[in-house]
Amino acid sequence: MDAWSFWRMTAKEVRGRIEAHAANMRTANERLDLLAWMIGSYTAHAYHQPKKYPKRPSILSQVESKALSPDVQMDSDIMKTVLTAYAEIHNEIEEAKP
Repeated sequence: MDAWSFWRMTAKEVRGRIEAHAANMRTANERLDLLAWMIGSYTAHAYHQPKKYPKRPSILSQVESKALSPDVQMDSDIMKTVLTAYAEIHNEIEEAKP
């Protein structure tokens, strides 16, 4: 998005962008939290049970399988953010058509 596009946005569009940014920041913080937790878990294994230290990363594959599971439900805020972003992209594409 260029700087001039901001001035052409409605208040609702600005709010959608702010909410999308907040959702991205939450996701980034969750990833950092997960990374810190994994490092702590591996460190604890290495210090307390070095002979049982995993040969391959096992935590990430467990997390990915849960994230890709169809049983995972989105809360209303995340769903609203995703749909808002989809609608904005759709509207931009429609406006760009000749």
